[in-house]
Amino acid sequence: MTRFLFDGAKSANLDSLPAEAWTIISGRQPGSDDVVDLVRTVPILQRAVTLVSDAVGSMPFAIMRGDTELDTSQEYKNALGILPNLPAMLSLIETSILMWGAGYWFIGRNRGRRAKEIRYLAPSTIRPIIEPGEGLKGFTRVIGSNQIELAIDEVVYFWLPDPSIEVGPPSWSPVKSAIRAAGVLGSMDRFTTNFFDRGAIKATLLTVPATTRKADRDTLRTWWRTVFGGVKNAFATEVINADDVKPVVIGEGIESLSNAELTREKREDIAVALGVPYSLLFPDAANFATAQQDDRHFYQKTIIPACMTIANVINQQLLESFGCVLEFRPEGLDAMQEDEGNRASAFAAYVGAGLKPSLVAQLLGLELPVGVEYQDLDPEEPPPPAPSQPGQPGQPPLPGQAQEKPAPEEPKPGTPTKAIDTWAEGARESEAASVDL
Repeated sequence: MTRFLFDGAKSANLDSLPAEAWTIISGRQPGSDDVVDLVRTVPILQRAVTLVSDAVGSMPFAIMRGDTELDTSQEYKNALGILPNLPAMLSLIETSILMWGAGYWFIGRNRGRRAKEIRYLAPSTIRPIIEPGEGLKGFTRVIGSNQIELAIDEVVYFWLPDPSIEVGPPSWSPVKSAIRAAGVLGSMDRFTTNFFDRGAIKATLLTVPATTRKADRDTLRTWWRTVFGGVKNAFATEVINADDVKPVVIGEGIESLSNAELTREKREDIAVALGVPYSLLFPDAANFATAQQDDRHFYQKTIIPACMTIANVINQQLLESFGCVLEFRPEGLDAMQEDEGNRASAFAAYVGAGLKPSLVAQLLGLELPVGVEYQDLDPEEPPPPAPSQPGQPGQPPLPGQAQEKPAPEEPKPGTPTKAIDTWAEGARESEAASVDL
């Protein structure tokens, strides 16, 4: 008996085309770019990626040269002349890191090899050149059949750390970690769309006698696909020979998608993989207080570390030659203002209780500007008095040492004693009495 598989859109002979039939059953094409496809088609995944990348792009920052601010996110004017829209470039590079674990900027240079422009490069077009035992030697940019060699100083490369790879882009990314969960949701969406596109017909196996001619089998396949090929034919009525053709339903219908618990679990898996609190993706999942706390945790645990990683790469590979650094300032965010107020109150209370400001700042995790140390917060203490030697006048006796009485002062030569002073005073009084008489 010859067996045909029909899913409402395609049909295949299970006996002669097992590979094709399995593709229909599994619904996957080997070698497809799942990362791009899933981000484009799975709403919850796309929303999570957008939340993270937009948060990185909107993080307050400043470009510093020493203690001087050259540029700030509030009034960005491209002071260096090479980063025309830095907030948008930060958002784009974070999206690339989320999807592929790597991101690239091209550094256009003038004849003097000084940077003059920065452009984003698609990770799919970049191939690192890594020599065994020597490390990174450069990059190859592949566009169609064209290949362009790029030197190391022409590319700013952002790579997530991977313990399984010594040098090069990682084998993982947050989106790749969520690909299984996103794949389930994406498959459910595609199943629903295809189910109704093929006339709400479940996947059906058609069996015909083995003696059926090939021409008759082809005619049956064509007729079946024509009749049940779309919603417009969902209620069509046809007459067939039921003795020769036996349809066997092997697929599920739309009722199989009513598993709300499965859907929530996969959504939570996506949120965990990208470091986004579930309440930010679905505001009705938490009350107001929990949502506020989740918002702060989102920045503290996901966005700020991502910004620090990006800033370190930009400072080392690009801005160091300009004598500048990129600083992110999360304390300026509305979500962090309440925490800053609480820490300020706690700082004042601890210092008022007698603790050193440097110790309190470390306990509260305060971030200081570049070049400022915690010890700089402590007030200057007066220098201690010079220590005196034991036995000197005014020095208290050591423990166990009897205090010596001061010896009577010996009169210096030529100095009248107390007796002489008394006699002289009496003589003066007698002389005054005789004068009166």
